Parts: sequence; C-alpha cells; structure tokens
Amino acid sequence: MEKRRLLKPSFLIAGLVGAVQSTGRARQSMKRAVQSTRRLIQSIRRAVQSTEGALQSTGRALQSMKRTVQSTGRALQSMKRAVQSTGRALQSMKRAVQSTRVASQPITIKTV
Repeated sequence: MEKRRLLKPSFLIAGLVGAVQSTGRARQSMKRAVQSTRRLIQSIRRAVQSTEGALQSTGRALQSMKRTVQSTGRALQSMKRAVQSTGRALQSMKRAVQSTRVASQPITIKTV
C-alpha cells in the first residue's frame, strides 16, 4: 500500500494564495481586454461615420457634376441651333446675291 503524504497547512494556504493571486491577475487581464475592445469599437464607429460623411460628400459632388454635364449639354444644343441658324442665314444671303446677279445682267431684246 502506498502511503499518502498529507500536505502541511502552510502549503495549502500558499496554494490558495497563489490561486487567488492568479485569479486576480486573470481578472485584471480580462478587464484590460474589455477596455481595449471598447476602444476598438469606438474607433470602428468613428471610421464608419467618417466613411458615411465621405460617401455623402461624394454623392453631392456627383450630383453637382451631373448638373454641370446637363448644363453643358443644354449650352451645346443652343450652340447647335445658333450654327444652324447661321447656316440658313448664309444660304439666304447666297440666294440674294445670285438673284442680284441675275437682275443686274443687261436685258437684250432682239428685234427681227
């Protein structure tokens, strides 16, 4: 039969003290981890808010660009109409010049 050695009370107390201290250190470590996680969550929140702000700003910039493109399109349409109008005016002037040439030719009447 094996003899079982009984631990002295001082060893038991030392073991208990060590366990309590270890538990305290683990608790402190967990507390620091929770605080670190909270800080990380705050950082993520700030990043999300910043991203939302950037997206809104980008959206406004795109709307502004869209309005600029539309305005440019309208200006080009106006210029196109002006060029067409100028072309019609030039055709009119050409016809007027041709009819002036015809009118300025001497009329010859032949008599038999």
